[in-house]
Amino acid sequence: MKKMVKYRHIKRFLLLLSIPLLLHGGPDEDLGELDKQISALLKASRGKFAVAVHELNGTRELYINSSMKFNPASTMKTAVMVEAYRQASLGLIDFEQILPVKRVFSSVVDGSPYRLTRLRDDPGRWGGNIPYYASIRQLVEVMITRSSNIATNVLIEILTPDSITTTMKALGASSFQLQCGYDDVQAEKMGLRNTLTAGDLTIILTAIWEGRAVNTTASAEMFHTLLRQRVRNKIPDPLPPNVLVANKTGRVNHVEHDSAIVTLPNGTSYVLVILSKDLPRRKQG
Repeated sequence: MKKMVKYRHIKRFLLLLSIPLLLHGGPDEDLGELDKQISALLKASRGKFAVAVHELNGTRELYINSSMKFNPASTMKTAVMVEAYRQASLGLIDFEQILPVKRVFSSVVDGSPYRLTRLRDDPGRWGGNIPYYASIRQLVEVMITRSSNIATNVLIEILTPDSITTTMKALGASSFQLQCGYDDVQAEKMGLRNTLTAGDLTIILTAIWEGRAVNTTASAEMFHTLLRQRVRNKIPDPLPPNVLVANKTGRVNHVEHDSAIVTLPNGTSYVLVILSKDLPRRKQG
C-alpha cells in the first residue's frame, strides 16, 4: 500500500514536470498528449479540478474546466493587490498611508461588526500586536507573501469589493466576483460569495507579466511581490531551484489552489493555474 501511495506521488511529480518540458519544445508541439494525461489523473481523483497552462512568450495553451467556478480562497489576494496599485496610480490611495490593523470589520450587508477568527496571520508575526499600524505597502506585502487575511480585509475595506471586481472584469476576468471580506457571516447568510475561474486567474497573471496590470512599473513590482511568496509547498515544490515561480496559493475546507507565473532557465515563461474543490482530504488537493 505504501509503495502504491509513493508511486502516485511520483506520477504526479513527473506529470507536473512534464508541463515545462513540453513547453520547452518547438512551437508546433502538440499538447494533446499532456491534456489526456492530466485529464486521466483528475478523473481518477475524488473532487473537482481545473487546470490552465498558458505560454507567455509563445502560443501554446491547455485548459481543462477553465470556466468552472471556485471559491477563490487566498488566490483572490492577487486581484486585491492589482486594485491597490490601480488606485495608487490614480492618487486615490497612498501606499505610504498608515492604517490601523484590526480584527473587527463591518459586514457589507448591514454594517454589523464581525470578527476575523483565524489567528494564524496575527500582526504579531510581522512586528507588532493588535491594535497595530501598518502602511498600505506593508499590508499588500504581507497579504501576498504571508497570505494575511487580516491585511486583506483591511485593504478590501478601503478599496471596496465593487472596485476590485470591476477592475478584474475590465482586464477580461469575466467570472471574477469579490463580494465580501473573509469571515463576513452576514454576507454568507445572504448568499454573497467570492468566485473565480482558472481562466480568470490566467488572465490576471498574464496581465501582470505583460505589464498591463495598471502599468509596467506596477506590474513589475507585483511580479516581484509574488516572487517573495513564502507559501511554496504547491507548484514550486517539485520544480528545480533554477526555475522562477511567482505564485499565490489558496486553501479553505476541501479546497486547494495555486496560481503561478513560471519562468524556466531558457527564458520560457508560462502561467500555470491549478484549482480544486470538494476534496475528501487536503493532501489529495
